[in-house]
Amino acid sequence: MIKRPKILICGGAGYIGGYVTDLLSKKGYEVMVYDNLIYEHRYLKEVPFIFGDIRDRKKLGKLINNYDVVVWLAALVGDPACALQPSLSNEINFGATKWLAEHYKGKIIFTSTCSVYGINHDLIDEKAKPSPLSVYAKTKLEAEKIIIKNSK
Repeated sequence: MIKRPKILICGGAGYIGGYVTDLLSKKGYEVMVYDNLIYEHRYLKEVPFIFGDIRDRKKLGKLINNYDVVVWLAALVGDPACALQPSLSNEINFGATKWLAEHYKGKIIFTSTCSVYGINHDLIDEKAKPSPLSVYAKTKLEAEKIIIKNSK
C-alpha cells in the first residue's frame, strides 16, 4: 500500500484553496486547512481546519513539519488590495513565504500570478521575462525567487 502524503493547505478557504481542498480530500489525501478566513466568516468543509495567520510563525512553525507537503495559497491578492497597504502586502506575500522557504524542508507547492509578467500582447509562458508592474506582482515574483533559491 502506498502511503499518501499529509498535506497542509495554507489559504485553503479561498476560492482556489477550496477547490484544491476538495480535489485532494476526494482523492483520499490527509488534508488540513490553515486559514485566517479574511474573506470568509466561517469554515464549512468537512476537512480538519486550523484558524491561523501565515504571519504567526510560532503557530505555523509548530505545524508545518508534521506535513509532507505544504500547498501555499495564502496571500493578499490583487493589484488594488495590495496597493492600499504595500508594507502589509510585502509582509504577507513575500515575508511569510520567505519564512516558510527557510524553515520548512518538505515539498512546497506555490502558486504565483500572471501579473509577474506585466502587460503582454502576445501569448507567453513561464519562460517569458518577468515585468511586474504592481505591488502584488512584485511581492509574488520575489516570493517565487525565494522558493526557488531555497529548493536547491
